[in-house]
Amino acid sequence: MDEKRVSYEQIAKANSEMEMLKLGTKNYAQVNQRIKAYRKVYPTGRIETSILEIKDDYICVRAVATDEDDNIIATGTASEKITGDAKKDGVNLYNMLENCESSAVGRCLGFCGFGVDTAIASAEDIEKSKATSKLFEIYTGMYIHEEEA
Repeated sequence: MDEKRVSYEQIAKANSEMEMLKLGTKNYAQVNQRIKAYRKVYPTGRIETSILEIKDDYICVRAVATDEDDNIIATGTASEKITGDAKKDGVNLYNMLENCESSAVGRCLGFCGFGVDTAIASAEDIEKSKATSKLFEIYTGMYIHEEEA
């Protein structure tokens, strides 16, 4: 029986064609770029998501990526919550499910090997993390993030 196998070279080629977003000193892949890379390697594979837990202020989503033969390649899980702070909650106030689903898919595809040259976290995850980190006022009306302090 002839077994289909994806090679590291195929994934590396798809990764090399990704547009990366520079955040700080590292380049990060956005979720849409990871999806494009996945489709280049697994054109008829599937990405499915399911809600593991949902409450008024919290959601947890799992993503599963499969190959053309329905073999699971990787899974990824993400969670989002509403804190009550409009600045921190941002998109979650209106699109918590969609935001969480994108994060789960990004992590899942990262575990598949797509866009992970520097980190599993996607560019969206890093931006979200910066938005929710503590801010320090260094001058009147001028703030820096906790990691920059």
